[in-house]
Amino acid sequence: EEARGIDAVASEHEEARGIDVVASKSVRDFHEGSYDRIEISIKCRDLKNRDLISKSDPFCVVHLDEEEDQYNNSEDSDDDDGISSLRLSKKPSERSKKIGTTEVIKDNLNPDFTTTFVTNFIFEERQTLIVRVYDEDVKGDPDLSKHDYLGAAAVTLGKLMSSRGHIVKLPILGKGEKKSRGR
Repeated sequence: EEARGIDAVASEHEEARGIDVVASKSVRDFHEGSYDRIEISIKCRDLKNRDLISKSDPFCVVHLDEEEDQYNNSEDSDDDDGISSLRLSKKPSERSKKIGTTEVIKDNLNPDFTTTFVTNFIFEERQTLIVRVYDEDVKGDPDLSKHDYLGAAAVTLGKLMSSRGHIVKLPILGKGEKKSRGR
């Protein structure tokens, strides 16, 4: 069985199971320091359905964390960033900076979110992008505990931006098992 996951992408790419994180470079700003502005967009493929009556209503919450090695839980990981062995929690750390939240797409296990996020990519720093996926259960409620947690994935911006085509495929970790009535 093919693994579900998150794909981090910065150009045209093939559809794959999981989450695609798309990053596009914009103009380098030398006035504020040496960094690139990147725009990030997200789409999901083959998400788990957590509703009983209808399909899940997914949305994503995106954070950026600059804490060194917080997500590297394996010394002998086959991934040079240690991201493949992540244990991501439902809640972001206090050090994480929320970049934003996508719109909710109703009854869809393969959503293409139109919301984009702009952030600075600083080559010299380890910046980890964390995408958490939820199924909306209480319309418009910002309290994430009121929604089903579908899972999360993370990738360093360095790995995303240096990968061929700016594409990195990652598994969704920490999938919830509880089904709701699909409000």
